[in-house]
Amino acid sequence: LNKGPTLGNGKPRYSHGFELRFYGDNYKSLFLYLESSENKSGKHSLRLSFNPNKLTRDEIKQALIHVQKRIGGEYRYTQLFSKAKVTRIDFGILLPGVSSAFVQAFRDNAKSIKSHCIPFNGQQVVETTYLGSKSNASHCIVYEKLLKESKCYPEVKTVIDSLAVTTRIEWRHLPNREGHSSELKGLTAFPSRLKQMRLISPNYFYLQSNDILQTMLTDKRQESVKLRRSHIRRVLKSKGKRMSVYKIEPTWLEQQQQLLTGKLVELILYPEFEC
Repeated sequence: LNKGPTLGNGKPRYSHGFELRFYGDNYKSLFLYLESSENKSGKHSLRLSFNPNKLTRDEIKQALIHVQKRIGGEYRYTQLFSKAKVTRIDFGILLPGVSSAFVQAFRDNAKSIKSHCIPFNGQQVVETTYLGSKSNASHCIVYEKLLKESKCYPEVKTVIDSLAVTTRIEWRHLPNREGHSSELKGLTAFPSRLKQMRLISPNYFYLQSNDILQTMLTDKRQESVKLRRSHIRRVLKSKGKRMSVYKIEPTWLEQQQQLLTGKLVELILYPEFEC
């Protein structure tokens, strides 16, 4: 959370890592990373990493109070975290009952962006699509939620066939990779970049040839999806019709993001006051 000596790429030199796990469940964990030696300024680096969706608010509260006690008490904790920086935060939306196989998503912006799919061999159905460069910038990810969970947690595999397919569209904010950091206190002001996302309605798929329908399963890159959108537009225009796309209502999106981040910031900064 606070910068210290780096490894030459802007990342603090953490030497100790601790996992706070609830009920022995590796799904429910909070990670704490510490730097062992002081830098010239006399400061230490400390980093917290956790997924709020995998823990209850009470579990997060208990974990943070535990951290608070170990780093010098309430005053020292508040002193540190009031200046904390956010290095990564993910915002996402779930589409229950929607298979990612039928999701043709793209970012509605004028700039050309990098995008790639996993797997990408022309034969297998795409499982994950990255819209933007994941190596050096914030980016969007579209993936089959349950498939990802089943790979990380074996217990999901035993019940996956009885669960509803669910697509997740996620925006991964990485301020440090973009050359700047964002204060934890200002998290509610983070841009709602999910409003860039657009989905082509499956109602238009019948306008594509069989060959294109097949590539829609194996190639979901930004440039490919936009080409399909252009083709659909031309066909509809020749029939005197206009194409519409799905998008997330921006006002609702901003309200929900501010609500979620506001509660999260309050919980992190003042866990002892959380009811």
